[in-house]
Amino acid sequence: SGTPSPSLTPNTTRQEWQPLRGIAYGALPCIDTTCGGQGLPSHDLVQVGYEEQWGAAGRNDLEVMSKIGANAVRLYHSLGLDSDKDHGAFLDHAASVGLDVMPGFHSDHAKDAAVCPDFDCFEAWKAAALKGFGLGFRQGDAWHPAVSTLILLNEPDHFEYASQCEPQGAWCRVKAALSALDGILAAEEEAGVAPGRVSLTITWSFAMRTSIDGTVSDPGTFGFQDIAVGVEDPAIANYTPRMGQDALKRAYNERWIHGFNTQSPWDFVNEIVSKVYAQFYPIPWFIGEYG
Repeated sequence: SGTPSPSLTPNTTRQEWQPLRGIAYGALPCIDTTCGGQGLPSHDLVQVGYEEQWGAAGRNDLEVMSKIGANAVRLYHSLGLDSDKDHGAFLDHAASVGLDVMPGFHSDHAKDAAVCPDFDCFEAWKAAALKGFGLGFRQGDAWHPAVSTLILLNEPDHFEYASQCEPQGAWCRVKAALSALDGILAAEEEAGVAPGRVSLTITWSFAMRTSIDGTVSDPGTFGFQDIAVGVEDPAIANYTPRMGQDALKRAYNERWIHGFNTQSPWDFVNEIVSKVYAQFYPIPWFIGEYG
């Protein structure tokens, strides 16, 4: 329902979609925030230092996930933190037990003016991806085959409440989103890494917000419209793509998945999405956290 906002080109190269049964993995080894007086360890659970938790030689969390029926693992800080440790072992083990990996970028950087000045995350996200290629996310001239989806940002709609978002508004979250996407595309081009099957997404919150163009005022789906209209007209968020607008539009049409996190009952979620989804079809959508 509703007037379709930008036109989409059906893409026959997308992978055949299977039901997603994922587990959001953030199992830090401490439940006490002081962690025995040492402070919390790194949130990047993909690095090899956590192998005793997820690896076959230890607790083997990844195999446990697979055995209880999961086919994917979603992560949050896999790219963008300062780890120089290997990440390939995690990806190898995930592949060996049949799990797709959905690594996330460290979203908090977007609120740091020293990292993302004026919410322009192009350089930071490009650098994070390039560094990741050297730590195991690259295999040959492609992403590691276990990687299925890159989560560029987690709940960036909260950025509009950051002190540096002046004037306050949706432009901050949309500029961060578009520039992060732009940075990933630039990293792939510079490194000669083919996209392959790797999809791109952002998981919005399920808070009630209005899209940047004022046309969608519903939880979650406001972010669908933010990206759809943003790639069509990046200037709406005061952004000029370095890779060119056509590159953003092509990535959206061929690789994008809409997403949000929610704790709401499925009937309500389905109702909210269904009433506007015709204008986003054929772009798929998923729930990044549920519960």
